[in-house]
Amino acid sequence: MMRTIFKAEHKAMNFVDHLDEMRTRLIYSVIVVSIFTIFGFTISGKILNFMIKPIPELVFISPAEAFLVRLKIGLLAGVAISSPFLLYQLILFLLPALKSQERKGLLWILPAAFLFFIGGVSFVNFLLLPVAIRFFLSYSTPKIHEMISLSNYVNFVLSFWVAGGAAFELPLIMMGLGKIGVVKSQFLRKYRKESFLGILIITAILSPSPDLFSWGLLSGCMYGLFELSILFVRIVEKG
Repeated sequence: MMRTIFKAEHKAMNFVDHLDEMRTRLIYSVIVVSIFTIFGFTISGKILNFMIKPIPELVFISPAEAFLVRLKIGLLAGVAISSPFLLYQLILFLLPALKSQERKGLLWILPAAFLFFIGGVSFVNFLLLPVAIRFFLSYSTPKIHEMISLSNYVNFVLSFWVAGGAAFELPLIMMGLGKIGVVKSQFLRKYRKESFLGILIITAILSPSPDLFSWGLLSGCMYGLFELSILFVRIVEKG
């Protein structure tokens, strides 16, 4: 399918044609997202049960809070399930305005960005989030105990997921900077030791728990992304 998209002939479009094309793509996208949002709401309870596994107990402090949280989860699930279709629509919209070489890059960079984001979300959810929750809850005392609201907890988890997904986009961002000449692989290799030290310091500050395991896990992951960034920059330099 991707080869067919790449080989497809596109007629020259004026400004009005582009607006009409964008409107069509947006309508398709809204319809698909709406359908999957309804489906997402039907399974929002299961998704919520998955999200609250690391926490012993939650409360909701307004009558509509539990419903609104499930509605938010349903919407986000709908967008997530629809994301391959949305990427496909974005590719179809952008292709006519791109040169042949740019089309080749687009046809793999968007799916790669999606997979890297999913990888980051999975990393923080299964490895860092349980550690972070245990660490923060350890500050409770007999007189100071946790009473976490459902919406606050879900927002906390979502912020972790977004941060992890964004962090895993680093190799692709560096690749883009390398493509336009802002970053050179030689420069990155030259300052490997300094970068490793900087990663250790930053992850020591940002680590959700003071134990060496979580710090080492986060540091190793971030340095692995740095090395992958060097590899990606070298690829675009040779290309």
